[in-house]
Amino acid sequence: MNRKINSNFSLLIILYSSLLIAISQVLFLKLSPQIYSIFNPLPFLFVGLSIKYKEFLLSVLFSIILLFILQKIISSGDILQERSLILHSIVSLITIIFISLCHLMDKHKLSSSHLISITNIFFLILFFLFYSLFYKNLDHENTKQYFSEIISQITQNYSEKQVHRIEEIADILILIFPSINSVVFFITFSLNFMLAKLLVKKSKFIQVFNIDFRNYKTPVWFSSIFIAFLFSSIILNSPIKDFSINASIFMSFCYLFEGFRLFNNLFDKAPIKRNLKFLIIFLLFIFLGYLLLLIILFLGFYENVRNIKKNKE
Repeated sequence: MNRKINSNFSLLIILYSSLLIAISQVLFLKLSPQIYSIFNPLPFLFVGLSIKYKEFLLSVLFSIILLFILQKIISSGDILQERSLILHSIVSLITIIFISLCHLMDKHKLSSSHLISITNIFFLILFFLFYSLFYKNLDHENTKQYFSEIISQITQNYSEKQVHRIEEIADILILIFPSINSVVFFITFSLNFMLAKLLVKKSKFIQVFNIDFRNYKTPVWFSSIFIAFLFSSIILNSPIKDFSINASIFMSFCYLFEGFRLFNNLFDKAPIKRNLKFLIIFLLFIFLGYLLLLIILFLGFYENVRNIKKNKE
């Protein structure tokens, strides 16, 4: 009897969770494609933090099936386009891999430092396969033209000598485009994870695993691999050079994460209310943008070198 009740309860959790994911995705798409591109991992992470692993996997699977059915039922393609469903499936897969690694790390009592670093290396392997088998073989002429037009608009008041470098700059942007996109996705994914943790806490649900990122430090083994790729990007020639450049950018996320932790800790020490701190950080990102990311990246490198020196002593 108890087994039957538990089974029915589990089915209800899967049903409600899959509906939550599917409806959230449709609402994000309806509100704005920009909102969808930023917050699409949020419902997956919220569900992944709230329910058992098997229930989470089934919920994600049913949400994909539900969205495919909705696409067939809804005659207008404005809400559920095929491209959105592909993106939904990709984000589903990435979240499943991440939640699986979280459960694995929690089971073996490994720290957040290893979780972030191993996750980064795992996705770097997938990135290598994508870059080698797919991205390199694409025709980038349209993308190059698009970048060239943007650079031309920016440099229209510059000298002719500088304008002649437009094609060279466009080629560099095409080269690093996949790794830059990956880092941006990791940043938004991390912000969604933090927001999901907050929502789980506010909803008074029990978090199924607990990963504490406050003590995150980039491991020495990860830094060794990063330095190896960095030197390869300087010394070696194409095509290894091209991948090494992308790998260095891809792996820099861990230092961004470490820098943000230090940046956040400095703000926590300041005698300012939490809401005001959040507003200040948000405004800094709005007005400083990439400059703030570079500052945080520098802080991450600095913190990593300082930790290595501490361990040696």
